[in-house]
Amino acid sequence: MKPTILIRSMRAIHHENLILPLQKASSLGLGIRSYSKVDPSAKGDIPYDEELFVYPNTGGLSTSCPPKANIPQHFLNGSRSLFGIDTFILEEMRLKFRQDPNKSNHFFLCTRQISQNPYPIRILPS
Repeated sequence: MKPTILIRSMRAIHHENLILPLQKASSLGLGIRSYSKVDPSAKGDIPYDEELFVYPNTGGLSTSCPPKANIPQHFLNGSRSLFGIDTFILEEMRLKFRQDPNKSNHFFLCTRQISQNPYPIRILPS
């Protein structure tokens, strides 16, 4: 009997081909966007402070749980496809799955290095 694979996290993004999601640090792709938390107009996935430090449990790659209705409608238009990640590979990929404290159907994926480290981590400017 084949085991059931539970897809716990979904994201609507553009794709490079029919199998692979677009690798890009934007809301159109699969990547993390950092932003300055001192700039009130800045948008992104994980904030950094004026000394370029990110802090544990302060963001990550934005995802939604099934059903598809949980994904904001404006992400489901155009040429975006729905990609999912199976929970059993998160540990292998050194990722942590964390629920958004403000929304029950919204989650963050982030590295264990950021999520489990009790100290801030300095990011390198791009």
